[in-house]
Amino acid sequence: MAECHDVRDAAPLLVEFRDRLPKGTALDVAMGYGRHAIYLAEAGWQVHGIERDPDAVAACRREAAERRLSLRVEQADLDTYRIPTAAYDLVVVFYFLDRALIPQICEAVKPGGAIVYETFTIENQQRFGRPKRTGFCLQPGELPRLFDGFTVLASREGLVGGQFVAQLVAVKPGGRGG
Repeated sequence: MAECHDVRDAAPLLVEFRDRLPKGTALDVAMGYGRHAIYLAEAGWQVHGIERDPDAVAACRREAAERRLSLRVEQADLDTYRIPTAAYDLVVVFYFLDRALIPQICEAVKPGGAIVYETFTIENQQRFGRPKRTGFCLQPGELPRLFDGFTVLASREGLVGGQFVAQLVAVKPGGRGG
C-alpha cells in the first residue's frame, strides 16, 4: 500500500509552497472539513472557506473554535454561489473540479495573488475508478491551461500519495513589482 499523508494534515503541495505564497486573505473552495482552511488560518491568513456539506461546515467551525482560530466558514452551493472578484491574495482548491467555476476562481485572485490547485487526472479514474465521473478528472496538461495568463511557479502531474493528480501553483500578474 502506498504511503499517504494524514488526511487531517494540509496537502504537501500547500506546505511546500506556503512561505512563497502572498499573505493576507485566502479562499478555500469546496473546503470539505477545512483542513487547508485551518492550516492557513494557523499560518496567519484571514481565511474564508466555502463548502456545500453542512456536516463538514459544522465540523470545521468546531475545530476552528477549539483552536481559537478566526475563520469565515460559509455553507453554499458553488453552482449558484458568486465568488467575490479580486478579493483574495490566495485561493486554494483541492480535489474539486468544476470547469464552469474556473473563470470565477481566476477573477477572485487579486493581482499578484496566487492559486494552489490539486485534483485528480483521468489516469486516476482509468487505474482506480475514481472519481466516478470523467468530468471530474483533468486531462493531461489541462490544469495550467485553465489558468492561462498566470505565472506558473510549479506544474506537476503524476502519482502523489497513491493517486494520480495534477498540481499547480501560479501567480496572477499585475501585483506589486509585476
